[in-house]
Amino acid sequence: MRDNKPQYTDLEHRILELSDVIDMLNEENIHLKDIIASHQWNATEFEKDFILHEITALRKQLLVLEKSESSAIASRDMFQDRNAELLKQLAYYKKLQKA
Repeated sequence: MRDNKPQYTDLEHRILELSDVIDMLNEENIHLKDIIASHQWNATEFEKDFILHEITALRKQLLVLEKSESSAIASRDMFQDRNAELLKQLAYYKKLQKA
């Protein structure tokens, strides 16, 4: 029985690991920037925590919306391609009908 998992070289494994580390560090960097942003002005600790919570929630919403947009764009592109194919077929059949 064959395993359908892709086989990676040591270098590819290392690249994947480092890519994950970069993503993790980027997320941590964003979180730290959000903490700094929420503490930029005079506010109570409650207000600062609330602001940080709101920023985090908005970032999560943005991520969901970006994924949704990507999905909608891919779907639109697929339908546009299919429409173009159908228009070509229609033109071909109209040409055949006239002949």
